[in-house]
Amino acid sequence: MAQLDKPANDSDIIFLHVFAPVLTQYVTWVLKTAYKDGKKRLYFLARDGWMMYELAKKISSKLNLNMDLRYIYVSRYVLRNAEYYFIGRRCIDSICVGGIDITFYKIMKRAALTDKEILIVAEETGYKDRLNECLSYVQIQELKKRLDGFSLSFFDFVYAHSKGFYEDITNYFEYVGLTDDVKFAVVDSGWLGTTAVSMGNILSYMTKRQIDISGYYFGLYELPKSVKNKNFKAYYLHPNINIGRKTRFSICLFETLFSAPVGMTMGYRTEEEKVVPILSTSGNPNKNVIERNKDLLMIYESYLEAGDLSVGKLEKLLSLIMGKPTKEEAKIFGNLQFCDDVLELQMQHVAADWDEIELRKQSFFRKILIKFFKSKEKLHESGWPEASIVNLVGTGIRGKWALFNERLYKRGMYVRKAIKK
Repeated sequence: MAQLDKPANDSDIIFLHVFAPVLTQYVTWVLKTAYKDGKKRLYFLARDGWMMYELAKKISSKLNLNMDLRYIYVSRYVLRNAEYYFIGRRCIDSICVGGIDITFYKIMKRAALTDKEILIVAEETGYKDRLNECLSYVQIQELKKRLDGFSLSFFDFVYAHSKGFYEDITNYFEYVGLTDDVKFAVVDSGWLGTTAVSMGNILSYMTKRQIDISGYYFGLYELPKSVKNKNFKAYYLHPNINIGRKTRFSICLFETLFSAPVGMTMGYRTEEEKVVPILSTSGNPNKNVIERNKDLLMIYESYLEAGDLSVGKLEKLLSLIMGKPTKEEAKIFGNLQFCDDVLELQMQHVAADWDEIELRKQSFFRKILIKFFKSKEKLHESGWPEASIVNLVGTGIRGKWALFNERLYKRGMYVRKAIKK
């Protein structure tokens, strides 16, 4: 039976009482559902799938499921760059997207451009003196139009780099068995499901036949246009519904806690007869916490009695800590490092360090004005805004009012997306 190597601290206790039950129930659901669906192999995707994979091996053995469980190294960065090789100018749609503190330089790096190439494109588009300026949603759309209409070099650079990504990833996909004649699915945290779509597009181009990948996800906010509902299944969050649940959930905190202790996948190389991933040398700044959490998860599973917790009970656990954290919870988990971009060029606290000026910008109407209209003001986005609020003003009247504004904003965004569908 697993044992703690040191006394449990506050972080351990919270993880054991909230996050360990959540992940255990999700992985159990994945295994039972996949088995019922006739899947013979499950691919757990790096890096969010690492802890899920380690847990699944134990649970699968207990349930006596004859399933082939595999962990594979992929990232949005390598998958998208490989896709750019054959999707043409549509690549700009996934290069010019928003995020936290996005700059012209970061957008160019998404497509693997060198610093020299970035300067050439900046000259052509008028961004030479704005390389590291944080861009709003509106400004990113303006940049997208400039790249598509005025840059002579941008797409040439993208295509030149993408050829190598495509060749390397096809070797890796064959090596890990993705071209085998077996019923498989992927397992991941989820949100948009674009990773599986990219994998399917690459496999389809490789094999010259249509391959639609199935996936099991903790949550899905929406489905990609090319995906059929039956191919993607979600456990906790579902497309265009569960809006109240979504307003009290933090994707960024979830990914921060349930990640892998190593750096992201940057590419692949062949060593003798093996194809191995090239990982970011920067590693994962939360390595020690993640490895500790994995040990705690294994301990929780070892002592777990038979029986399921309902999704409703798990929602109560997650909604409190994610949507209305205490000062202690906000401090403990908010200080973990996070980056939401495809390349981790600039890490920050998952609960960004806001000041009074920034907090005022986060009010519902002002935030809408700044984000979607041509405002000179810029938002300093937070991966876990609820904790940013509590860290600054606490849980009193001001804190409650700010949290209300945050929930109102999220609800508005989710309702807007649901209506557009």
